[in-house]
Amino acid sequence: MSSSDPIELDMPDGVTDARQAVELARAWICDGALMVSLNSEAFGERIEDWGRLLGEIGQHVARAAALQGAMAEHEALQAVRAGFDATIIQHQPAMSGKVRARTSH
Repeated sequence: MSSSDPIELDMPDGVTDARQAVELARAWICDGALMVSLNSEAFGERIEDWGRLLGEIGQHVARAAALQGAMAEHEALQAVRAGFDATIIQHQPAMSGKVRARTSH
């Protein structure tokens, strides 16, 4: 692998065997900057479902931190929440984006 090859995660267990599977988001750190792709149509007008998704992702992060021995799960969840609360209220003037069509592989 060259230094320019991206490091990707494997799909979660069960995705390839599911009757229906929809990718919702991808997040990358590229040269220090966050790059995100979203399936922005996934929940339609139910934007609050994105909040539930972020909450569940936070729970997964906290569980992973606990399994790796970094801290207790409840402490990790508090840390995730603190980071979320501090970031969600910040204005991100450099943030940009566009809507693209979905890709099928």
